Amino acid sequence: TQLRKLSDSLNEVLSSLQDLIFSVDQEGVFLNVWASDDTKLFMPRHAFLNKRFQEVLPAYLVKQIERAILKIKNGEDQVFFDYE
Repeated sequence: TQLRKLSDSLNEVLSSLQDLIFSVDQEGVFLNVWASDDTKLFMPRHAFLNKRFQEVLPAYLVKQIERAILKIKNGEDQVFFDYE
């Protein structure tokens, strides 16, 4: 279908970016990740997808994500930050 083709195209574009893009729901559950190189991920996908970020990330990253979520709740459309 046309929707499926559009979705596939979008996934290809997102996966080709050098940045990592994470989709997180309102409960803090990782829904998806787009990465051109999985070695840049902090752990294998299966270890964090469908889990709350508080369960799988170190405390310093949890704090960064919590601040980002607060910014979204306060009206920002997108939030970016670096992690190592």
